[in-house]
Amino acid sequence: MPWNHIRIIRRDPLCTMVLKRPDVMNALNTAMLSELQAALDVMTALSGSIRVLIFTGDGDRAFSVGADINDMAAMTSEDFEKWLVLNQKFFDKIAALEMPTIAALNGYTLGGGLEFALACDLRIAKVGAKLGLPEAKLGVIPGTGGTQRLTRLVGPGIAKDLIFTGRRVTAEEAMPMGLVNRVVPEESWAQGVEEYAKEIAANAPISVRGSKVCINAALTKTLEEGYELERRVNMQCFKSHDFKEGVAAFKEKRPAVFHCN
Repeated sequence: MPWNHIRIIRRDPLCTMVLKRPDVMNALNTAMLSELQAALDVMTALSGSIRVLIFTGDGDRAFSVGADINDMAAMTSEDFEKWLVLNQKFFDKIAALEMPTIAALNGYTLGGGLEFALACDLRIAKVGAKLGLPEAKLGVIPGTGGTQRLTRLVGPGIAKDLIFTGRRVTAEEAMPMGLVNRVVPEESWAQGVEEYAKEIAANAPISVRGSKVCINAALTKTLEEGYELERRVNMQCFKSHDFKEGVAAFKEKRPAVFHCN
């Protein structure tokens, strides 16, 4: 399938999806979301060889500024509801991926762009990147996961502050909030993103993916249910080749060679 609004860069065990509408600061539209959906289907089929999936924006101005305001203004009520459902389903699809995902925020990350990033497991940002949910300034709300995922990530106090005011925060301000995991200087941006992804990819895939399942479940399960899930997942890890390889590598003082199992 030809990609018109995204670019895929594959360097096993990493894969990067680039949002490619730089003339409109990588604003999301139906065509881009359709391509991303199709690409995610491919990534799911190849998940055995891809250990970390990275999303970033084309150019150096923006990750994504969310929905194109001109497109939104032309929507009917029915169109707008379909748009919300399309985005919610897409972001849910990202959140449900087995492999860890990183949103590499290379510039403005606003509205639906930030909701996109919130659907990823981790966020790494370039120094000076601006993040925000400005929907209140337009008369709507962050309606594709913003009120839900942001609150779960940073707590209701910070979520209300950012959403009620619609203000933008820098990557440096976002980090102590827990909104961003790492901030990287502009001069070492590409290297910093790759090193972060490789730091994750170097670990046992079965451990990283199992940890993701357990951490996500902690938001909805009781402590006792979480313990049970941890035991079940850890037993799968214990019986795996990766555990045997990890122990052998530790004893032999060499890098481990893990498999996706």
